[in-house]
Amino acid sequence: CTADPNDGLRLNAAVALREGGAPAADTFRRLLADPNPRVRLVAAGAVLAADPADADAAAVVTAALADPTPRLRRIGVEVVAGLGGRGAGFRDALAPAADEGGAEVLAKLAAAGAEPG
Repeated sequence: CTADPNDGLRLNAAVALREGGAPAADTFRRLLADPNPRVRLVAAGAVLAADPADADAAAVVTAALADPTPRLRRIGVEVVAGLGGRGAGFRDALAPAADEGGAEVLAKLAAAGAEPG
């Protein structure tokens, strides 16, 4: 399903894999290059949950946080928020998404004393 040309089907398959906790690391790595940005963000969230230092997944989230589309910035903020203190590396990238919840996530990171790195 994750290779189907239908965006909605790929998105639903990626979410199901993430929620099911299935060992799908290779699938999520492939989905980081999906043409649909929402699919890429689901994949990035799953990859970063396992490895918060993954450069490819971080690039997907950073691009979303700077995207001109508020919805994509909001999803990017949700991915960072889901990382908790491990999302500190996104501190600078959250600024453009302040109106989409980025400011709140920044405040939580600061309150938790989360350091980038």
